[in-house]
Amino acid sequence: AKFQCMQRFVVEHGHALAPYNLDTEEYPRLGAWVNAQRTAYKYEKLRAQGVEPRGNQRISAHQIEQLECIGFQWSAAKDARSWDKKFAQLALHVAEFGTARVDWKLDTPKYPKLGQWVMNH
Repeated sequence: AKFQCMQRFVVEHGHALAPYNLDTEEYPRLGAWVNAQRTAYKYEKLRAQGVEPRGNQRISAHQIEQLECIGFQWSAAKDARSWDKKFAQLALHVAEFGTARVDWKLDTPKYPKLGQWVMNH
């Protein structure tokens, strides 16, 4: 059920970077689920290196593949690739509108949450 919810999020927002605190009627506790998947993935990587993690969360290779097929990010949005992606969206906005001044509410399929990103960076 949560995977289908995540798929719906991706279709509607154009990316798989659901906020860690996302918990709405449309996406109930999706943020917590995303965090749990990331934790389980991190633990599987540790197990593969012969290190026993503190937690017992598991994720199968099949589940990892399914999530990667929809663009799931194994690290939070603060990583460099995400920053580069947002910067590229800002450059596109500048090319289209001639300015880097972005309304903080700008959140469209072409510019997902760009306004919030610009405000925070």
